[in-house]
Amino acid sequence: MLRHAHILILFMVCQTASAQSVFNAFDFYGQRVELPSTAALGGMVFPSAGLQNKSINGALKEMDRNALSCIEELRRRGNQMELDNLGYFQLLKAFSVHCFPAQTPNFRKALVWYGLRRGGIDAILAGNDSYLNLFVRMENTPDGGFALTHKGVRYISASVDNIAFSQLEVWSPELLRDSGRSALELNMYHSPRLAKDMVFKPRPFVALGGEHVLYACYNRHLVDYLNDLPSFRIGSYLYTFPPADESLACIDDSVRVWLKGLSYNQSLSFLLEMVQNAFPYKADSAYRPREKRNFVEQTLADDFVDCEDKAAMFCFLANRYLSASTVLLYSRDRSHVACGIELPEKASNYNLRYNNKFYMICEPAFYGLKPGETELSPEDIRSLEIFN
Repeated sequence: MLRHAHILILFMVCQTASAQSVFNAFDFYGQRVELPSTAALGGMVFPSAGLQNKSINGALKEMDRNALSCIEELRRRGNQMELDNLGYFQLLKAFSVHCFPAQTPNFRKALVWYGLRRGGIDAILAGNDSYLNLFVRMENTPDGGFALTHKGVRYISASVDNIAFSQLEVWSPELLRDSGRSALELNMYHSPRLAKDMVFKPRPFVALGGEHVLYACYNRHLVDYLNDLPSFRIGSYLYTFPPADESLACIDDSVRVWLKGLSYNQSLSFLLEMVQNAFPYKADSAYRPREKRNFVEQTLADDFVDCEDKAAMFCFLANRYLSASTVLLYSRDRSHVACGIELPEKASNYNLRYNNKFYMICEPAFYGLKPGETELSPEDIRSLEIFN
């Protein structure tokens, strides 16, 4: 339903303008970002041929003279929106594309590199005599993408350009040489403060023999933002990253009423059946060009979700309403994700032991399976990859 960008596809040919024009304001997921005049930057001619350290150094020094005030304002606005440094990266990308639609990809990549290094984030430029590419160091492991190692550090490509990456030379700009210390990293416990555009999406389901409707809602701007983030490997961040406050309030209003008076086991069964039935399953491979891993806010928005999305949603609910410790369980053949609920010590109904703790496997993706029931074989369980 909503656009999902492939891992770090950041720079593209912009079709919105053909004339040399720049703007000093742009939209960032519903937030208007206003900047000092960008006319001098827009008039820059960044080298497109004969690239070498000398020509790149000269261009970056000119960029430094013209871009510093804009970058400082972007950092201020990023702080206002409570962006982590991965969100600041998104902000720089939006700035480079929307404010400089007629500029070259080399210019935009260099501009984002400049903004990252000014913000203390580790990024490098590499290329050949006519091509420039941006590489970034990332704390979270991306799910795919081209990488290179430079001075013992792994960097991820910020584009999927059709280029012979083995022939790239890493440039060594003099500007901001010692400034990039931090890797890009997702803040797993805090969502940015974007504009609010709440969309309501009722989700009927059956649980414990009764019919219910979860009157869910989601922030369209937050969903778009999350859809545009890089796709990372499976991990607990999928359910620790919080939904919008309004989305959470919608869930709270219903779930706390439904669980009132139920025992722990009844509540566990109710939440599992809710995720099994209220969020229709469809494998990403059946209708998407590539795998998409959802945060809770995205699952609230999507018409269909697959097994890791359901597992993350169930872990989120179990954490919040049962105060349960959970893990995500990734099958050896990477075809299925389930989850485990930690049980008290010496519990007799566990079917997974991990780090001297006992867990009961739950299957949010399979309709009708109760807590502790699974289609994983004993051999599958022994070979699970576990994320907590």
